[in-house]
Amino acid sequence: MSHLRTVLALLVLVSSAAPAGEVERLPPDDGSFLRTWHLDPDGGDDRNDGGSPERPLRTLAALSSRRLGAGTRVAIRRGSVLRLTATVQLHGGNAAGWAAYGAYGEPRLPKPILLGSTGIAADAWQAAGPGRWRLDWSERIDCADGRRADGVEQGPGNLWFFAGQGAEAAMTAWGWRRQHALAPAATRGDWHYDPAARAITLAWPGPPPAWSEAAPNRTLLSYKGQSHLIVEDLDLRYAGGYVFAGHETAHLRLRRLDLSFSGGGTKNGAYVRLGNGIEVAGNTRDVVVEGCRLHQIFDTGIDPQNTGPVAVVQRGLTFRGNLISRMGLASFELWARPAGSRLEGVLIEGNTCLGAGRGWGYEQHDHAGQSKVGADLVIFENQAAAADLAVRRNVFAGGRLVLLAEFQERQAATRALVRALELRDNLWDPAPGAPAAMLFQGRVDAAGNPDPGPSPVYSRLADWQRSTLVPGKDAGSIQGDPGFAAPRDALDQDRAWILGLPAASEQRPRRLGPFALAGDYRRPAAGAERPR
Repeated sequence: MSHLRTVLALLVLVSSAAPAGEVERLPPDDGSFLRTWHLDPDGGDDRNDGGSPERPLRTLAALSSRRLGAGTRVAIRRGSVLRLTATVQLHGGNAAGWAAYGAYGEPRLPKPILLGSTGIAADAWQAAGPGRWRLDWSERIDCADGRRADGVEQGPGNLWFFAGQGAEAAMTAWGWRRQHALAPAATRGDWHYDPAARAITLAWPGPPPAWSEAAPNRTLLSYKGQSHLIVEDLDLRYAGGYVFAGHETAHLRLRRLDLSFSGGGTKNGAYVRLGNGIEVAGNTRDVVVEGCRLHQIFDTGIDPQNTGPVAVVQRGLTFRGNLISRMGLASFELWARPAGSRLEGVLIEGNTCLGAGRGWGYEQHDHAGQSKVGADLVIFENQAAAADLAVRRNVFAGGRLVLLAEFQERQAATRALVRALELRDNLWDPAPGAPAAMLFQGRVDAAGNPDPGPSPVYSRLADWQRSTLVPGKDAGSIQGDPGFAAPRDALDQDRAWILGLPAASEQRPRRLGPFALAGDYRRPAAGAERPR
C-alpha cells in the first residue's frame, strides 16, 4: 500500500508540472549527448580540439567556431573560474535533441564559477579628496555616450569589496549605490556613478580596497528564443543585471545552480533599478527549476511574470526544491500582463525561502517609485487569466512578509489569480513582528513601502485562513514550528557558502537548517533519516 501511495504521489507531481495536453519532454542522460565541448579557463588552450578533458579549450570565444545546439554539451572544469565579458547567449536544442551547459571533473571539487564582474585592483583607484576615491569607468563601456542602443546605462550595477584577489578571498564589505553625489557623511562603501563623466566615486576611509568586483549592468546568461536546454552545476556570481533572462522559451531545465550577489543595474534613462535571479517572461512553456540556491539577489529570486503590449501564454512552470535566501524584493513573483495573457500550470513546491527583504538588495531599493516589499510571494497587478496554480510544502521563514497581493481598483484579474491559487501545507514563519499577509490597492507611502490603507493586513496566518473578505483560501499551512530555526543574520552564516564549499560537504545542506535543500519542514519520526 505504501508503494502504491508513492506511485500515486509521483503521478500527481508529474501531472502538476505538465498541464493537460502538454507532454513533458524529458532531458537525456549525460551519456546520450553526441558531442561534449570541454572548457578549462585556467589550464585549457584554444588550439586544442576541446573534445576531451585532456584537451580542453580555454575561452568561450573558441566555441563560436564549434557546432552548438541539439545533441551537444558545453562542460566547464570544476574548480575553475571563468570571467565573462559580455552576456552569454546560450544555444538550445530541438525536438530531436537537447543541448546542455554544465561541469566536468572531480565531483568533490567546487562547481565552476562564472563571474559577470570586472576586477579592480587597489592601484586603479585615484585619490579624490579625504576618504574619497575615483575610478575611470570609460574603458569598460563600448559606446560613445555610456549607454547601450536601448538607452540603458552601461555603468556598474553593484560593487563588492574583498581582502585580496581571487574567488577564495574573503568579502569584507558590499557597496551601497547612491542616486546622487555622495554626501559629506557618506559611510564606507557608499558609491555614486556619473554616466556623463563615466566615473565612480567611492567613500572609503584610508587606503582603497585591496580588491573589488564591479558588476557591469548586463544580464549574465540569456536563453532568449531557445528550447530543449539544460543548465546545471554552475556557480554564477556578480551579475549587474539579471543572472538568467530571456523570453520565448520552451523546455528549459535549470538545476543545481548557485546564484549570488547580483543585480542593481539601471533599467532605463530614469533611475529605476533591476536584477532578478531567474527571469521567466514572454511566451514560455515547460520550464523546471530545481535544486538551485539563490542568495543576495537585488530584486526577485524566481519570477514567472510578463509585462508589455502583447498578450502571452506561460504554461507548465515548475519550481521545486530550491533554497532562496535574502532576496531584495521577493523570493517569487507570480503575475502577467497585459489583458488576454494566460498563466497556467504553475507549481511552486518544496522550496525553502529565508529572510526575504533582509539582505543587501532590500536596502538598495532607494528610488521612490520602487516599492520596498521583502515578501516571499508577490502578486503585483495581474491582468492574465489564471488556472492551476499551486504553492505547497514550502518554508517561508524570517522575511518581512510572506504574501503580498496588489489589487488595483476595479481589477478583477488579480482576484481571480488568487482565487485560482492553491496555498497548501506551507510553513509560514515571518520575522518577529512582521505580518503574515498583506493586500493593498497599489499605493505606496513616502518611503516607498506598500501602503495598505483600508485593505486587509493579516498578522496571523489563521486570520487569513478564516477570512471571508478576500478571494482564495489557504489550507493546511501552519505558522511557526519549534522544530525549524530560521537564521536571522546575513553575511557571516553565508560566507562559506559563497566561497564554494565542495558539493559533498555536510556543511552545505545543514548550514541553513536541517531541511534547507529538501524544503520539507516536517520533522521526521524518531530515528528516521532527515530529508536531504
